[in-house]
Amino acid sequence: MESLSLLLQSPHKWTSQQFELLRLVQHSDTPAANLIDPEYLPADQDEEFETLHAEFIEPTEDDLANFSSTRSIYRRNSFHSVFARLNEAMRSHSSWSETSKQAILFLCEILLSHIEAAKNLRMSTKSKIRFEILSSRIRGTLGCDGTLISEAASPQLVGIFSVKKENDTSYLARLVSQVLLQGVLAYEHNMAVIDDHTAFVLRMERTVLKLTMARVSPTYMEELTHGKPLSGTFEVFHSEPYDLCKREGRGEALRLIIGLYRYINAKGRP
Repeated sequence: MESLSLLLQSPHKWTSQQFELLRLVQHSDTPAANLIDPEYLPADQDEEFETLHAEFIEPTEDDLANFSSTRSIYRRNSFHSVFARLNEAMRSHSSWSETSKQAILFLCEILLSHIEAAKNLRMSTKSKIRFEILSSRIRGTLGCDGTLISEAASPQLVGIFSVKKENDTSYLARLVSQVLLQGVLAYEHNMAVIDDHTAFVLRMERTVLKLTMARVSPTYMEELTHGKPLSGTFEVFHSEPYDLCKREGRGEALRLIIGLYRYINAKGRP
């Protein structure tokens, strides 16, 4: 109980103690197919993907950099608002986190309205997640830049949006807290589930999009929530970086997000 309470403190209060307590293991530059079951990632010939891909990769990097001059060319493009925010983030030298936040939220909101498999998903732009862990009698809040909610049955948190702020020294703690909380809430929601729970954070740093994923076993969660010695590790996987200023980065980020929406929809819960 005490260890879980310590881990659900504000990320600003984290020290090496929390990371050691979790037995955290990180993996960087993880391919999309190792984060999401490959069957849910759209192939190049996927009709839904092809249509969105053609629009999303339309501007060149130069066009985005000079969007104040080229924006009229793309005024009918579904992603016009995303391109405008990416341009602002590109040009800003010191204050880009707010436009980065708008870019990822606009992008994911647009895709929710275009992807058939996302019909049971909705976004919230609230900056705080209020939680209560009944089994451990812990209440608190965790900061975020938005959440993804599944309404297939009762509303359930299935993803978090996170933007790295300028000079943010506690960003790793924030990311780990966000995937950990999803695992704890999923375990609390249904302790009888024997499958691993998969938690996701879609994140932005300036114009670069990444997906962070943690796969958490019920055994690990049972030990953690009951204050028992942990028999396993808390493995966190970070995707390859997808620079949304570049056409290739945009195309692969699109494939990743569509795959994520389809995976969550098919599983009913992550």
